Amino acid sequence: VSQLNGGILHLRQVSRTHMAAYLCIASNGVPPSVSKRITLDVEFAPQMHVPNQLVGAPESTDVELECFVEAHPKAITYWEHRDAMVMNTSRLITHTHHDHYKITMKLSIHDLQDSDFGMYKCISKNSIAETDGSITLNKTYRPTTPSYVRLRRPGHYYAEEDARNEEEEERKRRVEEEEERRREEVERRRAQDAERQRPEPYNNNNNNNINNNNNNLQNRVTTAPGGGVSGGGAGRVSPLPSLAILMLLLLLLMPLPLLRCSSLLS
Repeated sequence: VSQLNGGILHLRQVSRTHMAAYLCIASNGVPPSVSKRITLDVEFAPQMHVPNQLVGAPESTDVELECFVEAHPKAITYWEHRDAMVMNTSRLITHTHHDHYKITMKLSIHDLQDSDFGMYKCISKNSIAETDGSITLNKTYRPTTPSYVRLRRPGHYYAEEDARNEEEEERKRRVEEEEERRREEVERRRAQDAERQRPEPYNNNNNNNINNNNNNLQNRVTTAPGGGVSGGGAGRVSPLPSLAILMLLLLLLMPLPLLRCSSLLS
């Protein structure tokens, strides 16, 4: 407790820290002493303090936002979310606690929904000025349950288990490579068989060549008038030998029916 002798107390550059109760005591050494209590109220603009400006919570949980204000004269306080004043509902509840010039503001949100996330403002105003603080409420996610849990034994088993796992992975890789190689070989053989079974394209040039050769041969072998070779061309064959052979065959065959007739008459 500070003490100053004299009848007058001068306070310069008064601030809110000077706000207190002052006791003036008069004594002349003869009891009793007399005193007078004087309370000094200092008016000042609201001053805001936000301990947690960034808050995270999962959906469907509860969360509480908090702001601290100092102001005199008494300030009006309220919350805003998305440029609208927060009203008390079954899920959103505001609390305000006054302790002389100190104010505690709280906003409780139950069963968080997707629309509840975002920035909140705690606002305080009195006859001197207005101030605000901001709190950002972010959505977080609960950890998921792992679908596969791998337990390891301590000590040297780590190296042995890792070696077994590496061998198993290598074996699987080799099996997959072998299966891929077999599939490629089967596809290659199928392609070769299909290529061999494909019919050759029809070639008109071969048939035209054959017809031309036949026509040339027929033109070369012709019969000349009077039983000779026509045109004096070299290589043309006369039909006389063929006619002689035919006559000889007729002569050989003629006696056979005559003999048959004579035998029948006798």
